[in-house]
Amino acid sequence: MRSEKKNNKGNKIAFLDQDFFYEDMESLTQVLRALATDGNKHRAKVDKRKQRSVFRDVLRAVEERDFPTETIKFGPERMYIDCWVKKHTYDTFKEVLGSGMQYHLQSNEFLRNVFELGPPVMLDAATLKTMKISRFERVGLFLF
Repeated sequence: MRSEKKNNKGNKIAFLDQDFFYEDMESLTQVLRALATDGNKHRAKVDKRKQRSVFRDVLRAVEERDFPTETIKFGPERMYIDCWVKKHTYDTFKEVLGSGMQYHLQSNEFLRNVFELGPPVMLDAATLKTMKISRFERVGLFLF
C-alpha cells in the first residue's frame, strides 16, 4: 500500500509539472532520481519494479518536458494517451472496470465522450462474435 501511495504522488508531480514551472528543479530531480532507483529491501520485488518504472517516467517528464505516449487498442480502434491527465483518467477507469475496460471503450458512450473517441463504431455480427465478451464484463455496462 505504501509504494502505491508513492506511485500516486509521482503521477501527481508529473501532472502538476505539466502545467506549472517549479523553481527548485535541481532538488526535485534529485528526489525523483532517488525514487527511480530505490532498492529498499523491505518491499516486494513487484512493488519496487513498479515504483522505479513510474518514477523513471515522471523524471523523464520533468527533465525533458516529455510524456511517454501509450497506445491502447480496443477492437478495431486505438486510443493514444499523450498527457498525464489522460493517463490518470484512464488508469482510474481501468481500476474500476478491470477486464471490462476494452468493452466499455468500444460501446460505453459516457466513456467515449470522456476520452473524445466519438460515437461507437458499428461492428458486423461476425466481428462481434469473435470478441467473446463475458457476462461479467457486460454487467459493468450498467455502472454508468
